[in-house]
Amino acid sequence: MIEPIKDVPTTFISYAWEDDIFKQRVKEFAKRLRNNGIDAKLDIWEVVPGDQLPYFMERSIRENDYVILCTPKYKIKSENRLGGAGYEGDIMTGEILQYGNARKFIPLIFSGDRETAIPNWLAGKAYIDYTRDDIEASLTPLIHAILGAGEKAPPLGEIPEEYARTAEKIAEKEDAEAVVFHHGNEKENTAATSIAGPFLEAALLWHSGGRAPRGYSNNNLKETDEHGNEVIVIGAGVKPIIYWELSWRLGLAIYNNTSHAAVNISLEIQGPQFSELESLPQINHLKQFDQIELKAGYRRMLESVHTEADEFLRHKVPKDLNGMIIIIRYLDEQRNEHETQVIIEGQNLVNKKIR
Repeated sequence: MIEPIKDVPTTFISYAWEDDIFKQRVKEFAKRLRNNGIDAKLDIWEVVPGDQLPYFMERSIRENDYVILCTPKYKIKSENRLGGAGYEGDIMTGEILQYGNARKFIPLIFSGDRETAIPNWLAGKAYIDYTRDDIEASLTPLIHAILGAGEKAPPLGEIPEEYARTAEKIAEKEDAEAVVFHHGNEKENTAATSIAGPFLEAALLWHSGGRAPRGYSNNNLKETDEHGNEVIVIGAGVKPIIYWELSWRLGLAIYNNTSHAAVNISLEIQGPQFSELESLPQINHLKQFDQIELKAGYRRMLESVHTEADEFLRHKVPKDLNGMIIIIRYLDEQRNEHETQVIIEGQNLVNKKIR
């Protein structure tokens, strides 16, 4: 039995403009979705003269579940970042990188085939073939995906007793191996444990990164339209210059690799700064062979084509943070003062015990 849908899903349809016959097919497709309880939206129905098209596209992608109508023309425009389809492709790839919500984007082949219609950045995703003669059969899996009404897995039964006993024995063996591995680490760290007092070190962990377009740059080619308004023109084969918001979601890990506990830990950052950094608890301590991770992040704006933005994001540690100095101050259990200096050098962190 299918449970009733509590919230009406909203779906924005992205496509590359072609002739009037094609646009009519797109409208008929959107009507079929609406007839099945899906709030399908089209630029034809939503945009009025005077609207800012980049803002409309950004808002539509952020606020809606998404269906992409893939055609050979859409593939060409999306991959070469041409026109509205190219701009939307930038927004979508940025959202996937930043939020990892890949299921939001559903490729649907409206004409052509998998090789000629689906852009490279959607390659490998399960798609729906809407070119078959049986339109209703093609539409059913899409409706199921959007409404979450597909076939569910049957409930799990209980593990038979003989298999449960085998699983317990395997778990016991894994626990024993884990203990051996832990002691092996201690032996590897004899140099660290021989240090007088604790030695706290830091590492920068990369969790995710992404780019989000914030509008066209004024440095793109401009022309004057028939009403005397200055408009940005993106010519064939030209990659548009876009204002990108680049973001990195990081973790600053502080770990104690010695057999001495550290208390009253504090941080001071000199030079380049994170955009955000979680604070240490006012009362804190780090036991021997323990660690703590603080949420950190960095954001910056970049005016460039998408390839330059991707090159910035290729660096897991943002290049802007090169030269940052992180000073970690802490006490041992006898209240002696200790200090570690951590310097970001390129993609590496160099830890040095100062005292």
